[in-house]
Amino acid sequence: VADCQTAIAYLRRHAAELGVDPKRIAVVGESAGGHLAAALGTVTADAGLIESVPDALVLLNPITDLTTRWGERLGSSAGRLSPLGHISKRTPPTLLIHGNADSVVDIHHSRAFHQRMLELGNQSRLVEVPGADHAFAVFGFGPVQGNILAIVEIDHFLSALGYLTGAPIPFK
Repeated sequence: VADCQTAIAYLRRHAAELGVDPKRIAVVGESAGGHLAAALGTVTADAGLIESVPDALVLLNPITDLTTRWGERLGSSAGRLSPLGHISKRTPPTLLIHGNADSVVDIHHSRAFHQRMLELGNQSRLVEVPGADHAFAVFGFGPVQGNILAIVEIDHFLSALGYLTGAPIPFK
């Protein structure tokens, strides 16, 4: 998480030379990477490290609750690093995409995160992919249909936030 925080802060500090809009930084993560992305928008924000908080989250099959089996080895640190427990009104707009047949990360992780976001009045969209297993969106691993669905949903989400311009590319 600290490495990811450093990367976001670096992007903000060097935005002009990198040609990046420092107010439109979105992070995308799948599975454990989804945990890291979610932590940037929740744990980091909760700690007041605003420079390290992205402006949008895209979470694919994310681990959001380390008080489950995913945090067994962390012991008492599990709650501290569990995005679900740190969602606040400062949590950035979030897109969650999760296969409802995920055999690795239970879809409850995304459902619970989404529900908490809505309870706080935050912008959140949950896309449940029927019959999709874990890592359905990874190119060369998941089915092409999963790859396309993820790209289209992410395109729509980022376009709606004003991060992308122009018409979305239609996929068939």
